[in-house]
Formats: sequence, C-alpha cells, structure tokens
Amino acid sequence: MEGFKLKCDGYSTVKYLMEKFPELNDYLEPMSKINENAVLYPCYGRCAGVVGQPDSYVIRFMGKNQSPLVAIQNDTHTEWFHAITRKALVTEIDINNLYEFKE
Repeated sequence: MEGFKLKCDGYSTVKYLMEKFPELNDYLEPMSKINENAVLYPCYGRCAGVVGQPDSYVIRFMGKNQSPLVAIQNDTHTEWFHAITRKALVTEIDINNLYEFKE
C-alpha cells in the first residue's frame, strides 16, 4: 500500500489563518502574540468517505518543508510549536482558502 502524501499549494500568515479559520484560534493565538505575520504551510490530503458519506480533507498546518515543528520568531526570540491537524468534509471547506499566497 502506498503512503498518504500531503499536498501544499502555498502558505499563509498566522493572522490570515485566524481570520479564515476562527476554530483554530486557541492554537494560533499564542503564535500571533509572538508574530502574527509568521508563515504556516497548510498541507492537505483527500480521504474517501465511507459508503453514503462525503469525502473529507485531512489538513495539517505545518512548518516549512512539511516540518511537524513550526518556528515562530520575532526580534527577541523563537518559540517552537507542533503542527496542528484538522479534518473537514470537502463540502465544508474551499481548499483554496487555506492559502494567502499560492506557490
């Protein structure tokens, strides 16, 4: 069986993601206090739903190069955060909204 590969189409600032996905604010707020312009890389994969149910996306907000650790820096220090994973039905989310900047 082949491994599950996540796709990343760009990146977004913490501030942008907080505005677009307020359900993530508990996780993103500590990042925004350090640097709201810090960059996260939303990665996603599509999962087939069970019979009669819609497909879903697994979305992981990661560091650069799909790193599971996210470094948030400002002029005085760096703090490290773990990537966060979210699942959403394909009917609930427009995957393009994950990206403030497309690559």
